[in-house]
Amino acid sequence: MSRYLIIFLIVHGTISLKAQRSADYYFQKGNDCMNVIPGTLTTKRVESCILEYSKAIKINSKFWYAYRNRGRAYFFSKRYKKAYLDFNMAISLADKQENPDLFVWRGQCLYELKDYKGAIRDFDYSIPLTSKSDFIYLFRAKAKWKLGLKKEACVDYSIAIKGSPEHKKSIDFMECK
Repeated sequence: MSRYLIIFLIVHGTISLKAQRSADYYFQKGNDCMNVIPGTLTTKRVESCILEYSKAIKINSKFWYAYRNRGRAYFFSKRYKKAYLDFNMAISLADKQENPDLFVWRGQCLYELKDYKGAIRDFDYSIPLTSKSDFIYLFRAKAKWKLGLKKEACVDYSIAIKGSPEHKKSIDFMECK
């Protein structure tokens, strides 16, 4: 009996290890696919990357990195609802304190989906957990502006450009002095 148990555990352990390696393999293929020269990521290439991340997720449904990266790919292809769902899943699986970028990505999705209050909530969560948060202040400023909170938006914008002067180019529709 114990001999069969040992054989079962060895076989089962080997299958699990192979499955994880396969998830890692597809995850890496997705990463390789996404790592291109900025501005050269085509729609067809993004679709290919999404397929690779989806294969990794199918093998390991708790692989939060794959959800995060597939969410990014969906975001780049302007499929914000799908990106939002993937970032939700990644947030539910990852250590929230160590991965505040997940909230920034989800906040960007919420912003694009015109849920400005939700976006601000996610940006608020991530700011104290991020060492370089000037870009998050910029995102939050835009969401506040959309809600009509113009003074608060301009305060955030001021913080953003104090941290990174290049954000001055990103004022878009806001009118801060």
